[in-house]
Amino acid sequence: MAKESKANGVVEAGAEPLNLDEQMKGIEAQIAELRGTYNFLAQLKQNGYSVVPPKQDGEQPAAK
Repeated sequence: MAKESKANGVVEAGAEPLNLDEQMKGIEAQIAELRGTYNFLAQLKQNGYSVVPPKQDGEQPAAK
């Protein structure tokens, strides 16, 4: 299979071109999801909440 070098990467002969609009819509959806998660965590932090990881088996509680 022949490959052709391009400035932005390598294109295989016979490969279909990417649909940039679909790629961008997917990225925008991921950004929106991450922004929502970030805002949720920021609000929890602002209200004084903290995240404590669960204890592993055999682990002693942390001293205060």
